[in-house]
Amino acid sequence: MSEQAASVSWEVVQKDIASQLRKFGSKDLGLSRGRLVLALVGLVSAGISFAGGGTWFAFIAAASAVGFIVLLSWHESVFRCLVLNRRKMAFMERSAKRVRTGVDSDGPEGVELVPADHPAAWDLNIFGKGSLFATICLAKTRGGQKTLSSWLLEPDSAAEIRRRAESVQELRPELLLRMERVSLSGDLPRGADLEACQRWGESQLPSIEIWWIIAGGLVALLSWSSLVGWLMFGWLLSPFLLGVLLTGILYVACLSRLQIILGDISRHAETLRLLAGTIRVMGARTWKSDMLRHCLEDTGTNAESSLQELGGHVGRWNARLNQLFAPIAFLIFWDFLHARWIGAWHARHGVAIRGWALAVSRFEALDSLAHQAYLFPDAIFPTILDDGDASISGEGLAHPLINPERCVRNDVNVTTPIRCLLISGSNMSGKSTYMRTVGVNVVLALAGGAVHARRLAVSPMRVVATLQIQDSLAEGLSRFGAELARLRIVVNLSHQSPPLLFLIDEIFSGTNSGDRLAGAEALIEDLLRHGAIGMVTTHDLALTRIAENLRDRGANAHFIDRIEDGRMVFDYQLRAGIVCGSNARGLMRAIGIGVSENR
Repeated sequence: MSEQAASVSWEVVQKDIASQLRKFGSKDLGLSRGRLVLALVGLVSAGISFAGGGTWFAFIAAASAVGFIVLLSWHESVFRCLVLNRRKMAFMERSAKRVRTGVDSDGPEGVELVPADHPAAWDLNIFGKGSLFATICLAKTRGGQKTLSSWLLEPDSAAEIRRRAESVQELRPELLLRMERVSLSGDLPRGADLEACQRWGESQLPSIEIWWIIAGGLVALLSWSSLVGWLMFGWLLSPFLLGVLLTGILYVACLSRLQIILGDISRHAETLRLLAGTIRVMGARTWKSDMLRHCLEDTGTNAESSLQELGGHVGRWNARLNQLFAPIAFLIFWDFLHARWIGAWHARHGVAIRGWALAVSRFEALDSLAHQAYLFPDAIFPTILDDGDASISGEGLAHPLINPERCVRNDVNVTTPIRCLLISGSNMSGKSTYMRTVGVNVVLALAGGAVHARRLAVSPMRVVATLQIQDSLAEGLSRFGAELARLRIVVNLSHQSPPLLFLIDEIFSGTNSGDRLAGAEALIEDLLRHGAIGMVTTHDLALTRIAENLRDRGANAHFIDRIEDGRMVFDYQLRAGIVCGSNARGLMRAIGIGVSENR
């Protein structure tokens, strides 16, 4: 971490997790050996008993079976704790890597959550591999990912943004709760589908009437009493075989109902377990911020206990998967009992799943923004200006996806009276990166998150950009044609609310200098007339006259370079005014193209 206090707490948490891993690892090994011993003793004793070895061996076999079941339950609990701590350690290691590099290349890319023609998402690297979304998103549910993506894609009102920011600030220091929530999500696939769980909760399920349970109980009594009589008192085996036959007949008669009830819950159990874990984390604090309190209120008072009850039913039902317990589960109608319990739970709580899922989705999105803020203690929460005229001003902005040790900070000031910044500079001097830095920080600010800056004040506005315009052979579109298509979208959006922040890179570079100047000046005038603010970069120094023609509404800025020991060196610092030179000839000479100085 970048601050000593944060680094100490980080180390303490990691040491505690390592200690828990050692403790539960030792217990896991001991219980595995204990189960193996009991299984061997039980099997040997049962074999001797069947061979006529006496009643005591039957008792030993039965006691071994009971002990095995007890150890099985205990071992499952220990193993869950072991796995949970492994996930916590993985979470800490992934977060530490994020701090070192600035990027998480393994996070959810979210490309399916954004329209292909969005005017900024791809240009600012908000979605995709190693993107802003992939780096900050800790949401496992599809709803949580959709919520976070919607906040990053479109601005809301100033009041709503402030509500989010207040909640994110309250969640920011809650590392342990966040680690617990993410770890409880386990190995669920990214984008766990709570919508399917909601549909299941609102569906109609068949019921297992009480007479099925009574019939099963009577048959089970016949089976087990005849088995004990055969083993201990020499009864005939035929009553036991009759009990097994009747058990099979009852299963076949109820098979369709069992498949519907138990088949559905087996598909949704892991996702509902995630829901329960997140709701438990949500209820671990008494929240002060309005949005967090509403998330908790929307889950109701019994959501966690209800989902834990369901999880208990499912966990006990899954005990039938153990090979030693499977025949016992068959003879005691294990599936019948749990289908009835699960069906009863569904009737009481199924329709509430939708409300629980919505609350969890909002919480996951807020918690994702909070973790980004926690990992970078120098990040600050911006001032969100009231709805109205577009404005942005700040100091020391850094790109959140660039390694903090390599990142160069710059100021921004596009506010009354200045409405447009014309940025000139040589190749690779930092113009595009600067606009991306401004754009991404604005996106984070308007989502309710912390920004990488020393100070930032921004009003709600829609960000549009032309930083990644490409030609298309498939569509027969040149780069200039693709740029015109994007700018048409920008112009149309400028006529709507909220106002725009436009980030236009190398404006009209695909046409001649005269047309470029005329077109750029007309476009900027139109955008400013409709309340937009923004930045335009260019290599063409003739375009810097646009700032002069805009009078007080425009300003020129530039990046510079210098040559040291035959190499181009950049400091990536934005300066006021117009750039005085170009590095193009220097770069050409560096790769062996013989361009003279005075030509």
